[in-house]
Amino acid sequence: MNSPARAPSVVRGIFYMVLMTLLFASMNAAARHVSAGLHPFEVAFFRNLFAVLFVAPLLMRNGLAVFHTRRFGGHFARAAFNTLAEHRAEEAERLAHSLKGLAGTLGAAPLQTTAAAAEAAVAAGNPSAIETALTALERCLAQAVAEIESFLAGRPSPAT
Repeated sequence: MNSPARAPSVVRGIFYMVLMTLLFASMNAAARHVSAGLHPFEVAFFRNLFAVLFVAPLLMRNGLAVFHTRRFGGHFARAAFNTLAEHRAEEAERLAHSLKGLAGTLGAAPLQTTAAAAEAAVAAGNPSAIETALTALERCLAQAVAEIESFLAGRPSPAT
């Protein structure tokens, strides 16, 4: 019988996804059982403590580079779409408002304007306007992230 390590990469990926799903479900069930008599602050403290103990060796070996992504705009847009899909418009509006303020602090005027348009579209509740605004926001956010990365690396901006 073949081990998962020798299986094709797609099959191996599916195996690991199913395994992690089972492990996460088991962890959640165990945490609910153990925390039945504990105060929620204690539960949060111990969950975070164990998370730090698990992640600390990874961070010590690789540094913060493990959190680097080239698709920050895509992650932001996905979070915004998810909050809207779950009918949490208030949270999506707050997210766009926070991004607008951050863009203003950084002096990223195009991003600030686009985030303001997304905030207004969410507040109005117009689905087509929201989709258009979020698509523009994703594009503008990707450009801002590229410019920030260029600045931090000491290279000229791709916009210039």
